Amino acid sequence: MNSPVRITIGSLLLVIGLHLNTLADETPNDQSDRHRRIELVQRFASRHRIATAAKPDIAFQLRPKSLVYWTSPTRGDAFGGTFLWVRHDRPMAFGGMYLLFKKSGTVLAREFHSLTNESITAHFEDDMIWAPKRRGVEFQVLPGAKLPAESRVARLRQIKAIASRFSAAISKPKTEPEPVRRLPTPIYRYSDADSGVTDGAIVAFVKGTDPEAMLLIEARSNAEAVRWHYAVARCTSWAVTVRLDEDVVYDVPFYDFSRNVSAPFFIPERRPVD
Repeated sequence: MNSPVRITIGSLLLVIGLHLNTLADETPNDQSDRHRRIELVQRFASRHRIATAAKPDIAFQLRPKSLVYWTSPTRGDAFGGTFLWVRHDRPMAFGGMYLLFKKSGTVLAREFHSLTNESITAHFEDDMIWAPKRRGVEFQVLPGAKLPAESRVARLRQIKAIASRFSAAISKPKTEPEPVRRLPTPIYRYSDADSGVTDGAIVAFVKGTDPEAMLLIEARSNAEAVRWHYAVARCTSWAVTVRLDEDVVYDVPFYDFSRNVSAPFFIPERRPVD
């Protein structure tokens, strides 16, 4: 090996070594900060208890981890998670928990959506904060879809193909709708024989990494056969429009912040965090 090559390789190794040292200095701090934020939003989620109004003593199960952890540059220094409460693995409600880090202090913001046709109640520690009375989502038979496949793997391919037929956009008042990105893989997969759900999935539409709407897809049985169904739920105060192929199938206006605790989508008041 001649001298110029040795110098070139040596220089390259030096650069790589310096880069690795930099990563060693920065990565643990970044990871530690992220872990603290995850722990904090998880702790707040665990302090919420959601159940049916008919059986308030039998709480839904909070999934141990957020479906998505996200940041939102449009909200400044913010970090959040999207948590799911389930019964027999089937989604019953979700809650977005996010922290806003301001000079004046840290603030917790939340948003909830019922995913069931039952009346439910939500408590934060001992305080009742939400009691939706109306149906949370409206499942519809998916037009033009093949019957659900026999295998779980094949059904996942069908779910992804079904999701690709949907598109979503969000908007503030007096602004043009802004398309949001559909994640290519479901963020949650489930089944519930008691409810006649052979297979189900949640697909998220996101801005950056922040969920703005959720598409629920279920293979549901009825008297005739197992058919694919869908429903949509918002995850934002912005107006949301969702299309199936070219047709609008979900259209909700900008949230009015009336604090209507009986509504299926609810944003409680923000609260300071010590």
